[in-house]
Amino acid sequence: MLQKRELVDLMVALLGRVLLGPPGALVAAFVVAAQYGRLWTAGYGWRDVLGSTAVATGARSPVPADSLELGPHRDVVATMRNDRAAMVSGLARVVRSERALVADLLPAVDALIAEAVEVATQLHAVERQIDPGPDELKRRLNDTRGEPASPGRDQRLAVLERRLGAVQGLAARRDVLAARLGACAAATAGARHGVERIGTIGAATAAAEVRTALGTGAGPSVSRPAVVS
Repeated sequence: MLQKRELVDLMVALLGRVLLGPPGALVAAFVVAAQYGRLWTAGYGWRDVLGSTAVATGARSPVPADSLELGPHRDVVATMRNDRAAMVSGLARVVRSERALVADLLPAVDALIAEAVEVATQLHAVERQIDPGPDELKRRLNDTRGEPASPGRDQRLAVLERRLGAVQGLAARRDVLAARLGACAAATAGARHGVERIGTIGAATAAAEVRTALGTGAGPSVSRPAVVS
């Protein structure tokens, strides 16, 4: 029996055919109605189904997040969500006898998108803490060292040196997070490419390609950074 998420994805695909298809749309409409009866029993309404169609345009995703929290990295997450929407459309065309071969792909992509949202949120938070940056702090340190010796000078030097050390640590973490976000994006792009090849190489081979692509995006969870005052 199809799970709730699978039913919603199927409804999304069928609705697209009803809205865009030619004469056979009437037949698809009957299928949509039949599937909707199952969704209604499962606790879904038309609002849920129609809202899910926004996934295909990138307006929604399995893991919603405030775009302000993602900062300049929201476009990366949006691209990953669009890749997932394309995968939903491609997987909807897999024949019933082969659906078991691809049943695990969307949940894996959803998990990767969830991680990407978390990484992008952390990355934006870290970037906001790196101001001023290491180069500016080094310049201030050199200027302060050139001042005549005094208790105030020594105190400023100590503060600047602590701040420089903290910012250098944040910069290193920024690089790790940015690399991880890039790996997540590359993984979903590879997964989409694999799904798009189902028609030419078959579901089993394509699913193996998708799992390989998602494997390149797998990695340890990234802990939250400490806030630097």
